[in-house]
Amino acid sequence: MAIDYSITKSYDMYFRDFYSIDRNASKSEQRASYKTNKLAKADSSAMTKISKTLRKMDFSPDNGNDIFYTVKSFVNAYNNLMESSGSSNEYDISHPEKFIKSLTKDQEKALSDIGITISASGKLKLDEDKLMETKPAKIGKLFSEDSEFTKKINFYANKIYRASNRIDVTL
Repeated sequence: MAIDYSITKSYDMYFRDFYSIDRNASKSEQRASYKTNKLAKADSSAMTKISKTLRKMDFSPDNGNDIFYTVKSFVNAYNNLMESSGSSNEYDISHPEKFIKSLTKDQEKALSDIGITISASGKLKLDEDKLMETKPAKIGKLFSEDSEFTKKINFYANKIYRASNRIDVTL
């Protein structure tokens, strides 16, 4: 095994921390009661936090638990963001979503190498076993501070957040 995965905190708690502006938006059973733009706001905020966390992360075998949970959070928040922003009627929310999908498609091989595949619908699917077998340095190559991928994901997630925040204020 490439990473030491000593569990210190449940994944659900870890994931909800990224949704600090609205923790209920991280729960699939609660999402149906939200308006699309409010979900886009919570999802884009979480994606921004996750991409910043990944960019600053120590990709060493000693940090396996954090690496695993943060990459898993990335996949789940990405899927949430693609669903909420893709369903929005607001151009300033739906347009950056297309750039995120394109960026992700451009990284399909690198993502696949660490256990993340892109479905026909554009959603990400995580092979947890493959991720656990991947060396942290390889994961870091895709997600670290030197990565244009996470930098651009952060940029477009921020655009969605600002647009959904403006819409939320005007409603």
